[in-house]
Amino acid sequence: MEDPKNQFNKYVRFSGVAIQMGAVIGLSAWLGVWLDGKYNPKGNMYTLICTLTGVFGGMYLVIKEVINMSKDDK
Repeated sequence: MEDPKNQFNKYVRFSGVAIQMGAVIGLSAWLGVWLDGKYNPKGNMYTLICTLTGVFGGMYLVIKEVINMSKDDK
């Protein structure tokens, strides 16, 4: 059975990753909306590009953290 303190630390790490992922996606979407408002008022191309870039960046953060956590367990 795993140490309760170690289990709590994993929850804290994943909570931090979720907050980072949400922040990256949210800021990317906000940047896209701002760029569309400034340079492309009739479309949403920048919003789409920036949001997808934020999603991929957030996924990268999650995958990197999972890999680091698996290395720590060994």
